[in-house]
Amino acid sequence: MEPLSADWIAALAEASAGAGDDQIGDRSGLVEFKLGKKERAVVAFESGRFRGPDFDDGEVELSLPFANADELSGYLSGRDSMLRAYIRGDFKPVGSTGVLLSVIELIESGALKALA
Repeated sequence: MEPLSADWIAALAEASAGAGDDQIGDRSGLVEFKLGKKERAVVAFESGRFRGPDFDDGEVELSLPFANADELSGYLSGRDSMLRAYIRGDFKPVGSTGVLLSVIELIESGALKALA
């Protein structure tokens, strides 16, 4: 499945819906995934879970820039820690820290491993 495709976003929403309440934060907002310089997808993030693509062209709360699909896969699979990369300054998201921490909590819970 191609990262950021419509199928990938649907699988992201399905996988995050299966996360337990103890695995997620409570923040909401629009999250932009960026692969390299050209690929982009904006996904609605509500109460700690991804819900699906944003069709309203609302304001992005958090932008997650990934150099390539392998970097994204490393975080989703648990091979790499997004939290550690963020703390070290190797991962540089832009936007709401509250939404970021909820996204990191969901990713680090392992609930999204199937997308890696």
